[in-house]
Amino acid sequence: GVRQMSRPGLAFWILVGLAGSACQTPTRYNWGDYENSVYAVTSNAGEVDAQAEIASISGTIERAAESGKLIPPGMHAHLGLLYSLVGDTANAAAALTAEKVLYPESSVFIDGVLARAEANRKEE
Repeated sequence: GVRQMSRPGLAFWILVGLAGSACQTPTRYNWGDYENSVYAVTSNAGEVDAQAEIASISGTIERAAESGKLIPPGMHAHLGLLYSLVGDTANAAAALTAEKVLYPESSVFIDGVLARAEANRKEE
């Protein structure tokens, strides 16, 4: 008959298989520190060094362009948020527009963000 494998043994081989398949499939995106930056900004926006985060995300975008990798969805939008945190509305709008161009499915969301930003500027 077929020999039954113990649960710990089966779990070990599943993990080995997952690790092997992860190593064999390179990501199509250049993530850089994007995920860490999103976490830092969303967990403690008042304490984050937005200029350092802008430099980090901008560098990731440049390296992705140089290596021919794609920018993951949301990275330009996150950069726009970072620019807005330092009061740079022109670069914030440019980054949000870049997100919309790169990922047209984000158009409704990005247009809403840009409209709200414009309305806030008019109220000031």
